[in-house]
Amino acid sequence: MAVNWRASSPPPPTAALPTPCHDQAFEGARYVVCVLPPDRYRISGAHNDGQADPTAGVMDVIRARTAQGSPPVLAMNAGMYDANLNAIGLLVEDGRQLKALNQRDGPGNFHLKPNGVFGVDRAGHARVVVSAEAAGADFAYATQSGPMLVIDDRLHPAFQPDGQSRYRRNGVGVRADGTVVLAISRGTVSFGAFARLFRDGLDCPDALFLDGAVSALAGPDGPIVGGAFPAGPVLVVDRKAD
Repeated sequence: MAVNWRASSPPPPTAALPTPCHDQAFEGARYVVCVLPPDRYRISGAHNDGQADPTAGVMDVIRARTAQGSPPVLAMNAGMYDANLNAIGLLVEDGRQLKALNQRDGPGNFHLKPNGVFGVDRAGHARVVVSAEAAGADFAYATQSGPMLVIDDRLHPAFQPDGQSRYRRNGVGVRADGTVVLAISRGTVSFGAFARLFRDGLDCPDALFLDGAVSALAGPDGPIVGGAFPAGPVLVVDRKAD
């Protein structure tokens, strides 16, 4: 998010992990990792931009979808937002651009260039690209955030190996075969450690930071990690029909 809210401590997990997710240790830190092959899972988005109570969170998306008779497999916060829950970067849902690509310079993590876009095209192919490469792309779903974690198998050039900035963090990567990988730390980690998780631990040549401190993952049974903060853009995962 763009607003500098800090969580006092991550709440304990309260729900079982959804089927595509597992706990994984890497360099002494613990993560929940969700592996989403494109032939089994569909990724879309939901958002609260100016339309919901400012305390609305990831679980509100789960509850709303469940009330409609289609509970998702999981939901995760998916991009930075302002105090009114408005996305501050590109946001595309159902092929409609709700917010334009943001390539301006500025302070904070979002503007730590290169930043990037996670998008899924109309054929269901997912990718993570630096923001400049997303201009004019025909996405069915997309969210912009920053900084990039991994770019063509290289870590973001601004990252220290294990810097002093420590937060619970969540992000998304895409493997060479198109598999999407979501990850959220159970505790606080540095940018460098989080980026290495995606490159060296999860085999993602490209990965994008989604947010920190406010990071949350939830399933139909309740919050799994985080969930105490509001959410703007939310990434939603559904199981495809057999």
